[in-house]
Amino acid sequence: MASRPPALPHGRLPGAHQAEMKKHVEQIIGEVGVDNLSAKTVREKLETALGKEPGELKPEKTLISELIDEVMAQQEDAEEEEEEEEEEEAPPPKKAKKAPAKANGGGDDGGEKKEKTFSCTTVSGNEAPKDLKKAQSKKLKSKEFLEKGGRIEININGNKLTADPREFSSGGKGWYTGGKIEMRVNGKDIWAQAGINITIPGSRL
Repeated sequence: MASRPPALPHGRLPGAHQAEMKKHVEQIIGEVGVDNLSAKTVREKLETALGKEPGELKPEKTLISELIDEVMAQQEDAEEEEEEEEEEEAPPPKKAKKAPAKANGGGDDGGEKKEKTFSCTTVSGNEAPKDLKKAQSKKLKSKEFLEKGGRIEININGNKLTADPREFSSGGKGWYTGGKIEMRVNGKDIWAQAGINITIPGSRL
C-alpha cells in the first residue's frame, strides 16, 4: 500500500510543499479550463493529486484560492508579454486589418468575439506604457515595497477588503485579498467568494 504524504498544520506549509501545490494547480487549471473553474473543483482535484483524503485540504482553502489567483495572474502576464513582443517584432499593418472588417461587417469565419465583461479606468486616465516590466524593473526595490508599499483597501458594494504588501511564491510583489462577501442580486441577498490578486509587473527582481 502506497504511503500518503503526512498532514501538514494549517498556516505552516513549507515552501517545497507550497511549490508542489502550485504546480498541481497550474495543471488542474489547464485541464479544467477557466470557464469551468471553481475553488472547490481545484481543491478536490488537488487532494487526489497529493494522495489526500476528501476534504483534507479544506483548512487550506485560503491558500488554494491565492494559488489559483496567482497562477491566473501569471498566465495573464505571459499573454501580455507575448502580445508586446509580437507588436515590437512585427506590428500588423492597419489597412490590412480594417479591410476585412468592412467587407464582412466586423465578423469572420473564426467565430464571434466574446464581449468584455470588465473595465479599468486609471486615476490619471492614462494607459500603461509599452514594455511595462522593463520600465518598472529598476523603479522599486523589493525591500522598499514590502516596507513602504502600504495597506490597500478595496470596497465592493459596501464590503471592505484590505491587504498588506507581500511577495508571492513566484517572486513577484503585490497585494492579495479575498473572502466571502455579501451581494444583492435581483432583490436577493447572496454570499460570494472574492479573490483579488494585484501584481506589479517587473517586481520579480
